[in-house]
Amino acid sequence: MSGDEEATAGMDDTNDVVMDDAGDDSEITFVIPGSGDAPQIIVRPNTIQDISTRELVNTIIANTKQHIAAQISLVAAEPETPHKGGLAHVIMQTALGQVDASKTKSKYIGIFFDVKVAGESNSRPHYRQPPLRPEFYKRLIDMARTRKDPAEDSITENDCFFLVDGGKQGHQTELMRPFHGMKKNVKQFMLIKDESSTLDRYARTRAGVGTIRLHETLYLVSRSAPVMKSKEFINYQGSTTGSVIGPIIMPQAADLWSSTWALKKQIYGPDNIIAVGGRGDDDDIPEEPAKKAKPRTATSVEPVFYHGLPESYYTEILAAFPLSAILDLTPADGALALAAYKSDVIYVGVCFTDEHKARLMNKLERSIWKAMTTDEDPIYDARLFAALRATPTENDNDDVDDCDPAVPAPKRRASSKATASKAKAKASRRVRRRTEQGAVGGEEVGDEGGNGEDEVDEAEGDDADDIDALTGEDDENA
Repeated sequence: MSGDEEATAGMDDTNDVVMDDAGDDSEITFVIPGSGDAPQIIVRPNTIQDISTRELVNTIIANTKQHIAAQISLVAAEPETPHKGGLAHVIMQTALGQVDASKTKSKYIGIFFDVKVAGESNSRPHYRQPPLRPEFYKRLIDMARTRKDPAEDSITENDCFFLVDGGKQGHQTELMRPFHGMKKNVKQFMLIKDESSTLDRYARTRAGVGTIRLHETLYLVSRSAPVMKSKEFINYQGSTTGSVIGPIIMPQAADLWSSTWALKKQIYGPDNIIAVGGRGDDDDIPEEPAKKAKPRTATSVEPVFYHGLPESYYTEILAAFPLSAILDLTPADGALALAAYKSDVIYVGVCFTDEHKARLMNKLERSIWKAMTTDEDPIYDARLFAALRATPTENDNDDVDDCDPAVPAPKRRASSKATASKAKAKASRRVRRRTEQGAVGGEEVGDEGGNGEDEVDEAEGDDADDIDALTGEDDENA
């Protein structure tokens, strides 16, 4: 089986829906979930008829866009047009360059790197993590460490590196190599993933013993021991006094940021889809495929990043280790960016390419609009929700989720009152006919299927749609 075929193995068909690129206010789409008898509604600002309501919504949108621009910056590591002055210079032109961490309450700038999303393996990427590329990694770490002063030969006092090894113990040496010979303090935390959600995420079976890795190591590297108070985790067990963080609930594959394979290659660029050979670690290989692999084509839809940690994990990290700003060397699908925005922390992400930068910013904006109308979310805006809920607008029955706008929309089953009425009448006639046949030839039915089981099986097969129509149940209401 080829790597292209295997990339979609073990995944359900993606049922994501096209969403307009959020280029201006008129293209932003809000999804207001249904509650009680109120149905879900889709609202686009330019469809709001009431002038005062439209002005309120547009004002909230404008203020939020300003906040996003001030707090989130994305730069491409490999842009089509090279950066003037280099990557470090561009980063220092963002809001992060204006932060003097020594004068802030937290006193630290967090620099993040996660091996698992620093590229993608060209074979079995849904199971197999990308290899750690020493030169690529060292170049990023050195750039981050010397961003203020290219001649800097030590770790800056207010920098704190958060390095995740992907559970590979052999990575420790390479992760520490850029700091060789420097004064440093290293703290280690074991990240524990929830077993059930991890098995579901990767469509793994529960056969065997020790067949899937549920832990990895977070290395906290700083010049001297971090001056931080111990903090209890919000939802995880224990506090930062201990050395364990978790259990981390992993999102399911269907909930991940997805795109076509053709677009995904543009997001990564040619250098970040990495050729790998050999079998790989045993726990990178499934015991048996959960589903027969489908060929990987230009229009195949799959997660853009298979192995990223979730937003909930980063929310815990930012609450436990307060930071003034973040420099993310592996922004991946934006989980850390979103957590930083909701925690009011300045964020700069170093993307692979211009395409990654553009698509990720678009994805972040969509996630923020969704969060602002979700009442459990920390950035929920009650005024916006009330204004949108009260808006008389056409009710689109489309779902809007985390698929990239370039992904084609799935076909939906057509339905109408006339079609439902015909189906219901047809079902009534069939059921009545069966009842009459049972009354006349009851012995034959009993001989064939005991208590009429064959007749029931038939109804559940070819005529299932008719029975559903009679009972008022169909695929859309189930």
